[in-house]
This record gives sequence, structure tokens and C-alpha cells, in this order.
Amino acid sequence: MQRLEAYIYNSMMEMAEAKQQKVIEIRFAAALEMINGYNSYGNDAVDPVQLKDWSTFGTDRVSFIFGKTTISFSKRGGGEGKEYFLDENIRTGIWVFAVYNGDISKYEETDWIQSVYTSKGIDGKPSNKWFNDYSKSLDSNEPFYYNTSAFTIEWRNKIDAKFGGRVFMDGPSRMSYYGATYSWSAILSLVGLKNGTWETIQTINYGFSAKSGHIIYNPMILRNHFNTFSNFFHESLIRNLNRI
Repeated sequence: MQRLEAYIYNSMMEMAEAKQQKVIEIRFAAALEMINGYNSYGNDAVDPVQLKDWSTFGTDRVSFIFGKTTISFSKRGGGEGKEYFLDENIRTGIWVFAVYNGDISKYEETDWIQSVYTSKGIDGKPSNKWFNDYSKSLDSNEPFYYNTSAFTIEWRNKIDAKFGGRVFMDGPSRMSYYGATYSWSAILSLVGLKNGTWETIQTINYGFSAKSGHIIYNPMILRNHFNTFSNFFHESLIRNLNRI
């Protein structure tokens, strides 16, 4: 009996040590991202440095074309994403990858602005209220999604060149301890600066609901038909660019 008890005790200790090691690895990876300036994206994003289409990281991938923008989604929690993220198995959410392939030569600058509404805000973001999804790193470029660090600029130039357009990527998700049921919706706009004025090039509405760990994509056709769903909060972010 003592041997059995010792075996069980030692096995439990090994499991606890392995679990603790996993936690340490996850926290260490997150710390490295912050130290090296890899926190280049918006509030809900995570970011590997690979020049990949993030929607290929998950499962049940779907794609839509609206105007000059192709946007693709896949479900998190499995798939290739497990090779890049230590905690991917316990995440519920989606991968997002969008490319605008239209002519932007008439604009001096172009960039993405995203607004988010979710029933489960994390990291200090509100629940059940619209907020601007932008990088809060040292090189923050509010209200734009991406920051202006040298790393980010170089990475964006490379991935834009690889996919032949202006690229946007996100990976909104919640860990299992936040609960597997929540909703998340976004309004994403590519904006351009022309003759000193920022204007909207194209806007996409997208999102999903997570119910008991199962992902249901928002109906894309209805939400993006002639930009039917206007949003005062999101539009004000763009209008305010011209008041600075």
C-alpha cells in the first residue's frame, strides 16, 4: 500500500510540475513578446512573427469577398495554431485574415481601424460596450490597429508584399477559464489619407458567437450588403482623425 501511495503521490507531483512548467512557458513567451516589441496589434490579438495567413492556423476555414477585400476565418482551439501557441488547446475564438487588393496609389497613407463589441471584455476592456481595438504598446498609434514600431513596419511591409495587398490579421479568443460562451463582433475599416483628409476605403462587419465552446460565425452577407449597418462609435473614430 505504501508503494502505491508513493507512486500516486509522485505521479501527482510530476503532473503538477509539468502543469507549472507549462504556465511558466506561456508567461515567458508573453513576456518576450512585450520586451521585443512584438505586441504590434490590437487589444484582442496575439501575434507570431511568421508571414502566414492566420486563418490557416485553425479549423473550418471560410472565406468571403466583398468589393476589393477578401476576408477569411477559422476556428481556434486546434489545427496548425497548436504549433505556434502553447495555450491554443484551451482557447475559444477565431483567426481572422483580410487582404485589400484595390488600388491605393492615390493615398499618402493607408491603415486599419477596428471597433469591437463583446460580452466578455478582457485586459481592462469593457463588456457590452464598443471600444477601439488598437495596440497599447510603447509605439501605440491610436486609433489605428497596428503600432508604429520598427519591427511592425518591417513585418507589415513584408506580409503586404507577400499577399499583394494591405493585410489585416487578428485572433480574438478567450481562455477556457473565462467561460466558453460569449459573443464578439467587430467593424473593420481600411482608411486612407488623401490631400490631408482621412477617408474610408472599405468597411467590413464580422464576428462570432461562442456557445459552450462551439463557434458560430456571424452572417456575413447580410451584415456587409451595401454597408447596411452603420455605427456612430466607429464612424466617430474616423471623423476624429480629421480634427487632429
